Amino acid sequence: MKIKTTVKIFPLVMSALMVLLCGCSQGASSAVVTTHENLLAAIQKSDTAPSYDFTGDVSQPDGYDSYVKANSELALNLLKSTYSDNGNTIISPLSVTLALGMLENGAGGDAQKEIKKLVGGSTLTLDNVNQCSAYLTQRLTAFNSDESFVGLGNSLWVSNTLSAKRGFLQKDENYFGIPAYTLDFSDKSTNEKITNLTASLTNNTVQNLSPVCDKDSLLYMVSTAAVKSLWVNSFTSVKTDNFTNSDGSISSVDFLNSVEHYISTDNAQGFVKSLDNIPCKFVALVPNSGSTLQEVLDTLNGTALTQLSTSMLTASFANICIPQFSADAATDLKEQLSALGVTGIFESGSDLTKLADGDVFVNAMTQQTAIAITRDYAGVADSKESATADDAEQAGNNTAVDKNVSFNQPFLYAVVDNESGLPIVMGTVTNLDV
Repeated sequence: MKIKTTVKIFPLVMSALMVLLCGCSQGASSAVVTTHENLLAAIQKSDTAPSYDFTGDVSQPDGYDSYVKANSELALNLLKSTYSDNGNTIISPLSVTLALGMLENGAGGDAQKEIKKLVGGSTLTLDNVNQCSAYLTQRLTAFNSDESFVGLGNSLWVSNTLSAKRGFLQKDENYFGIPAYTLDFSDKSTNEKITNLTASLTNNTVQNLSPVCDKDSLLYMVSTAAVKSLWVNSFTSVKTDNFTNSDGSISSVDFLNSVEHYISTDNAQGFVKSLDNIPCKFVALVPNSGSTLQEVLDTLNGTALTQLSTSMLTASFANICIPQFSADAATDLKEQLSALGVTGIFESGSDLTKLADGDVFVNAMTQQTAIAITRDYAGVADSKESATADDAEQAGNNTAVDKNVSFNQPFLYAVVDNESGLPIVMGTVTNLDV
């Protein structure tokens, strides 16, 4: 994987998580999914399904703090497991959270317990996880438009040799809203159908998905997250300066400069920057002198991670200088999730019988993630909070600033939900090649 500097305006964050569950199938289909293939066509949301109006005051569901804590730890552990000072890292923890949450509804026995431990911690029930997932999903997409959006383009694909269970599909419709289709995996147009629907669900931001299903597949799941927006306030200038890569080499790159909200930990400092029209912020941390990025990751926990975006409420500002960069990567999550204790769903004989009958298991879990940070690049900010964020940033630009923070060495970044602090996309920059 390579992260490179760029001067092209590219207002996009995107990720795709692919989950392949093994089995066998046969048949034919076209490149466009039909109503006949839509498994949710006959499924209506239950009267008790959660529905939120985020234009007013909204109460979080029971257990949401525990849900945030569990999934912030999951996010950080995923980043730690993929981090290497020899290369850049980028992942989408949100894609993992929602994919596992949906699979938990189809799992039983040890397979369900392993997923629950990651996404629900030790205290949350499956209903808690479902309610919290619905709240987070609806919150992130409440203010979507063609110009600014958080696109959660998840989809589930079921072999036409299987019968997906109605109870599972009802849970999907009630809490996740993930489109589900029945297909003939032996038909050569199947992969094109999956790719085309994924592009449609993400406003054409994820167009080059490469599905890994084949004629022996039973179940295939695609989970995508795409974020597009503008900064509330653009960076004020772009200047060329030196970045010291992890191997000690020097890269001359374009740096973005502006006054931003200052944040710090015991061994790092950084900033929080608001994104426009959708409820997210950009957070970045660089090690203090004498510390390394590995040490920052080792001492950071999930709670501290989620609190970074809210610590900007303190009236402290700094002159920020951060490289303009773009990144993309594909990550096989099977190894990382297995190391975190989720092994059952990857083995023959795993209990996924609440989803469909038979010996069904996850053969591969791959994530495709990309991000670009430029002078005008946007992530997200709740439209109700945009004025406040804008006022705060303008205040920062007019306030005496006695701190200077340069991201001229390896650093950590994330695009986070601005209420919970949960990362949608996060990564590390350790090397910049011109």
